[in-house]
Amino acid sequence: MLGNVYIKEKEIYLYYDDDNIGKRTGMIYQLGYHLTNFTWFDIQNISDTYTAIINFILVTPKPYANDNSAFYDMLSDYIDRLDNYCPYLHFYTQALIKLLLDYPKIKSKAIDYIKEIATDSSDKINNIYKFLFNYDETVGLESISSSPKTPFQAQQMYGFYLKLGNLAKDILIGDINIKRDRIVNELQYITDEKEGLKDLNPKQRVLLLDFKKDRKYYTANELHSKFLPDKIIPPDIKSEERLKQFILEKAIDIVEMYQIDNIDDLIRFELLNLISSDILIKECQYCGYFFVPKGRTDTKYCDRINVGEEKPCNEIGAMKVYKSDKIGNPINELYQASYNRFYSRVRTNKMKKNDFRIWSEKASALKAWYIDAPDKKDEFSEKLYKLGVIYDKKTAMRKK
Repeated sequence: MLGNVYIKEKEIYLYYDDDNIGKRTGMIYQLGYHLTNFTWFDIQNISDTYTAIINFILVTPKPYANDNSAFYDMLSDYIDRLDNYCPYLHFYTQALIKLLLDYPKIKSKAIDYIKEIATDSSDKINNIYKFLFNYDETVGLESISSSPKTPFQAQQMYGFYLKLGNLAKDILIGDINIKRDRIVNELQYITDEKEGLKDLNPKQRVLLLDFKKDRKYYTANELHSKFLPDKIIPPDIKSEERLKQFILEKAIDIVEMYQIDNIDDLIRFELLNLISSDILIKECQYCGYFFVPKGRTDTKYCDRINVGEEKPCNEIGAMKVYKSDKIGNPINELYQASYNRFYSRVRTNKMKKNDFRIWSEKASALKAWYIDAPDKKDEFSEKLYKLGVIYDKKTAMRKK
């Protein structure tokens, strides 16, 4: 089991299993936010961080080598960094770390950590078993110990674990990519506006998705649940009065908690609850990735910063739209020419600032009305001219 999860007020409460490595016991996040984040983050960044974790474990630098607490604190920092990308990654990270830390004690049974997570890559896991078999034949696994007696044995041990870690890393990254591609394809199907799907709501589309699959991914898998308190009650609470006080202090509620045995359970749980809610799933008009709007539901852009960019999509996208409105649109060109003409009068004291402000507000409203109708530029030009004439007369009257 990987952990437990429940939903309250459109938020996911995810609790990690007791066997978890790291400081965090779980995460709380907006329903749908990290399901879509799972399809977005830079996979190369994740792969590089896994490489760094492998190297840290195999060649533990001072002062971590002789300080168990500092060693696990550093591992926790790596885990937290990846959790902040997406909580789904937590379970992949745990599998990689546990494989390397536990292999000296439980040998090939440690491969089960990878098997439990990489559910779409079972064929690739055979590569690890083949490596172990070949290594045993050529070098002898008995020479791999946690306390090498010679520099040669130390070199053997490092080479063995480096290969083992990299094989596991490649399998985990491959499995992440498979699941990401599947989620993207299914979100596209669920949100598609094409003619053949318009009459179906998202849940009905999920039924069709399962019908098209070799196996029913969403509708035939069990999720086991229990009604439990939403916070852990300390074992040292023995009296009814103390328990009552704790319940009131922590505002404890009873919730339906679902057991998560693998990543697929978490994907199913979050996606089905997402489409059962009134939360929108949108495709960013700049980066093309799916996202859940945090504020305005009519937004066209996500707020994430993509690889190679310095600003989030909502800032870049808005600027591109602004520039595209400026370039080549005859409505905007006519407005800008008129704006410059009147503003030059303000600078030369031929027009009062208050008159210019009123004219500008009316001209902007007129532009907004015609901006999407460039074929009506002559009509717009005539109305803009008449508006200008009014303020030309006002200026002339003041001079008299």
